[in-house]
Amino acid sequence: MTESDLTEVLSAGDVPGFAVTPQTMPLLEAADVVTTGIAACRPIADMMSVRPLHPRKAMVWALMKPEGVPADVP
Repeated sequence: MTESDLTEVLSAGDVPGFAVTPQTMPLLEAADVVTTGIAACRPIADMMSVRPLHPRKAMVWALMKPEGVPADVP
């Protein structure tokens, strides 16, 4: 799967009641390493880490907020 394929996975209108905004900024800071003590969750945590055990070939992410929430509310 390429990065352009990933950008088509979720977009505005796909999740009723939520606004979906594709993001371009890094998801984490350079020092962030995501870990977990729950073995079943390790692949997801590894994927989110800035230094994953299994390097990503592509990554995209989007911010999802309930529709009607002010833009300045995280």
